[in-house]
Amino acid sequence: MVEKGRFLVVVSVMEGRRFPKRARHKLIAEARFDGELLTTDPVDHGENPEISQELAWELDKKGLQQHRLRTSIKIQCYAVDTSTTMKEAVGYVVLDLRAAHSKQTSKWYPLLLGKYHKNKPEIRLALYLDEDKQNEENISFKAKEAPARVVESPVRDKDPRLLKPVLNEEEGYYQLGPAKQCTDQFVLSVTIATASNLAQLIPSTQALPPGANGYFFYFSLFGNDVTNEVFHDLINPTFPAERASVRLHSSVEAVRMFLASQPGLQVHLCCGEQSLGRAEIPLNSLIKKNSTEIYMKPVTLEGSFELVPPNRVKQTMSAVPTELSPVVGVSIVLRKEDMAMRTPLKEDHRSPVRTPASSSPTHRSRLRRDESPVQGKPPRGKASQPSPHRSPSPGKGREEKGETYEDDFEEGTNENV
Repeated sequence: MVEKGRFLVVVSVMEGRRFPKRARHKLIAEARFDGELLTTDPVDHGENPEISQELAWELDKKGLQQHRLRTSIKIQCYAVDTSTTMKEAVGYVVLDLRAAHSKQTSKWYPLLLGKYHKNKPEIRLALYLDEDKQNEENISFKAKEAPARVVESPVRDKDPRLLKPVLNEEEGYYQLGPAKQCTDQFVLSVTIATASNLAQLIPSTQALPPGANGYFFYFSLFGNDVTNEVFHDLINPTFPAERASVRLHSSVEAVRMFLASQPGLQVHLCCGEQSLGRAEIPLNSLIKKNSTEIYMKPVTLEGSFELVPPNRVKQTMSAVPTELSPVVGVSIVLRKEDMAMRTPLKEDHRSPVRTPASSSPTHRSRLRRDESPVQGKPPRGKASQPSPHRSPSPGKGREEKGETYEDDFEEGTNENV
């Protein structure tokens, strides 16, 4: 939000000409000013790329005067390989801040030290100052509505704790962030694929819940209970790998801020309504700040995560070697919804949380062990609503038994919906 007496230094990156066609590449522009690096969204690397985005930095009057004495702004253009996300510098332009005024005037600039010597490409830029003297309330409204502030999104000014997912039941997605600003569509998927050494979670002195029939994994995805199929052998656990997905309407920055503010995803091994152990999976590294990777390919977090028993049980257990620790194999994938996967699911777009299914809505997709998503291969199958008949909440059972788990992520997302 721009305060009274403060200025925006704005670089308007409009378009390019005489660029070579590179089908596998996207074009971006980066600029660093006042210690902050801003980047445009990737556009097609064609002959006349249409960028039409603005990079804006906020300064007070004193800071602006100091920068004007000695500072220039370098706009560096990159070609980004969509298959490897490698950035290749293709040229740059230097703008003198002393030439910036309140009037927006654009000009064509040739790329210096350009990679494309034969074509001699140029980009059209404008450097200007924007001063807003209205009251704070009107300024806040204008900042949210201004379509030009594409990269310097108002979402960055929000407290991440105020970003709450709101369910759109009719369309089957969660809105995260202002609806008029956060319009990109994403799919967040969680797959439980493997598990090992689960018997270490149950001491010989521990009694299982009466009437319990088998074991299963449980987690909460945006307040929705998700479980996998029941299995009975803790020594050699066998169960189909299953993927649960949730659709989001948001922006990259809003999703990054939301995930960074959450404690993480908790996956529980359950028997009846009793949690035998849980794994904590941090989500704050799924999207890195200022990263453009998600525009090129899905971002993933995969690995084996240790299952930790409740404190009251852990105190009675002896230490085991690391290689014998109980673990669960989990894959978390975030992708833009318009980005096709290698083996896409046929999904019901009215449901915000989806799991693959076979002939019955209570069944989920099955993978052979060698198709485990933890090994990088996506699940196959159709999709349906998660089965309602087996959705126990470990939080309730632990409360009655006096265990010390605190499901911060589940409780937080339930409050947010």
